[in-house]
Amino acid sequence: MTLAVLVEQVVQRWGDQTGVVEGDERLTYRELVTLGWGAVRHIAAAIQDPRPRVAVVMDNRWEYFALDVGLAAAGGTLVRCNARDSAADLAHILRDSQAHAVVHSAEHRDTVAVALGARAGEVLRIELPAREDGGRRPALEDLGRACAGAPPPVDVDDHDPYRLMYTSGTTGVPKGVVVTHDQWRAAVLEHLYLGPLRDVRQEARLLHVTPLSHVAGGLFWPFMLTGATQVVAPTADVAAAAELIAREAITHTFLVPTLVHRLLDLDPSQQNALASLERVYYAASPIDPQRLSEAVARFGSIFAQGYGSTEAMWWLTYLSPEEHATALAAGDDRRLSSCGRPSLGVPIRLIDDVGHPVATGELGEVATRGRHVALSYWGRGDVPRDADGPSAGWFRTGDLGYADDAGYIHLMDRKSELIVSGGFNVYPREVELALGTHPDIAECCVVGVPDEDWGEVVAAVVVPAAGRSVDTRLIEDFGRHALAGYKRPRLVVVRDELPLTANGKVDRKALRAGFWAGRDRSI
Repeated sequence: MTLAVLVEQVVQRWGDQTGVVEGDERLTYRELVTLGWGAVRHIAAAIQDPRPRVAVVMDNRWEYFALDVGLAAAGGTLVRCNARDSAADLAHILRDSQAHAVVHSAEHRDTVAVALGARAGEVLRIELPAREDGGRRPALEDLGRACAGAPPPVDVDDHDPYRLMYTSGTTGVPKGVVVTHDQWRAAVLEHLYLGPLRDVRQEARLLHVTPLSHVAGGLFWPFMLTGATQVVAPTADVAAAAELIAREAITHTFLVPTLVHRLLDLDPSQQNALASLERVYYAASPIDPQRLSEAVARFGSIFAQGYGSTEAMWWLTYLSPEEHATALAAGDDRRLSSCGRPSLGVPIRLIDDVGHPVATGELGEVATRGRHVALSYWGRGDVPRDADGPSAGWFRTGDLGYADDAGYIHLMDRKSELIVSGGFNVYPREVELALGTHPDIAECCVVGVPDEDWGEVVAAVVVPAAGRSVDTRLIEDFGRHALAGYKRPRLVVVRDELPLTANGKVDRKALRAGFWAGRDRSI
């Protein structure tokens, strides 16, 4: 069964249910699917290809969902883009994905123009007006209504790509993880009926606060399948979100740990506005157990944590609200700092470098297998798995941790050099290459350092070029055009030299350890 069948069933069951709310705009699921299909039909006609690959670059707005279901129904492919990416990042994704079209909001006009460059005439470009520039009905609806009609049957196979989700490899070069119709359908239904989302019902009201291009956007599908109403917040501002929660009687939302922390900074009246919340999912980076304890004590047992990776879709492990409450009652900070136990039906192993499972309490790499693991990267070969040995066929996530006696997994470090800042991935090499072009810098090493708000932030340890000095304030702002804001260093440290390993390489591990000294874990 392809996603087109699920979309058809949603319209049959929940077509007249209010599906998506944004500001004063309220769309039924029938309207959303009709408009999305019509827009994709327009794109397909313009490029003369019935199954287009469409890159979407926009902040949170309902059109993202319309394009998502429209492409799924038509057999096209959604190319997931982070609206905060730099023009250089976007240029690579558009080129690598061979996108036929890019749909973007007016706020990202300049970035898209620079990203397309000389290829501007080869890629169909559709710009949606900024909210303040248009009326209630922006351009996508005009396209949708003009080309509307019942989607004809499409020859789509279960194993055809539904979306490309770009993630960086160890080199920092983004690669498109290919997600097929079969994999996405299985992930959605398993989470809905076996896993963390099995309590979701039609009466639920989900608020999308974090970027739709990440985990929050994935939640759209299971909540749509239950007929639940979904509300779109334009920005990740917790004060504004509190107002929306009160006004729309929101029951569910997803936050990154940074935003969970900020809930505690709201004034009492704003915190009281959150009374309708029944579930707050959080993921994307570790959370401070003390702050989490404060949140559970203040708002109740409504928090649930998931852990996963781009290649292994959705939540491999889950820490339920009940488990949060039990840990809090027992004063068990270690349990609160875990990422939970394996989700039902998801095999998890902690393995050593050879592939042997490690003993309880011993550090190992988190690995998994099953159809939730993507098979390939777009145009870049298979997603790697152990080729032989005791864990042949298992995918290694790159995260290091241990399992306790009760089976809870505690993440302690990353095998790669990845930095996770506010839920966004940053690879040091990319930042180092950008900073290395600065004339005042001879050497540079980038690491993630602890931050109470963002979990981690980017820090650059630099050695000045001969006869030059480094102005740390200027370096922090350097690379504005080459690096997205979340990738630019928040801290610059100047040193006479960088530490080296025995074989003469920069000892990144030693540099990083200095910033994390005295902490229980290093992520």
